[in-house]
Amino acid sequence: MNLHLQEISTQVSRGAFAVLTLDGAGWHQVGDRLVVPDNIGLLHLPPYSPELNPVENVWEFLRHTRTDPLDRHSRLRHNSQLMSRLV
Repeated sequence: MNLHLQEISTQVSRGAFAVLTLDGAGWHQVGDRLVVPDNIGLLHLPPYSPELNPVENVWEFLRHTRTDPLDRHSRLRHNSQLMSRLV
C-alpha cells in the first residue's frame, strides 16, 4: 500500500491534494506502518457500508449485466465503455 500511495502522490498536480477513499479491505489496514504522502489524504469508509463505496456500484452493475459467456467480447467492450464514462 505504501508503494501504491507513493505512485499516486507522483501523479497529483503540484499544489493539489488528493483524497483516496478506503474501504475495509485488508491491504487498506496496515496500521501504523502506513506512510501517507503530504499531498494525499485518506477517507476511511465505515464498516459494512458498500453503498458509500463507488466501486461497489461498478461490481453491482457488472453482476446484473452478465450476458452469454460466448458473447464475452461484446461484454468486455460494453464494460470498457462503462468504465471510460465513470473515469
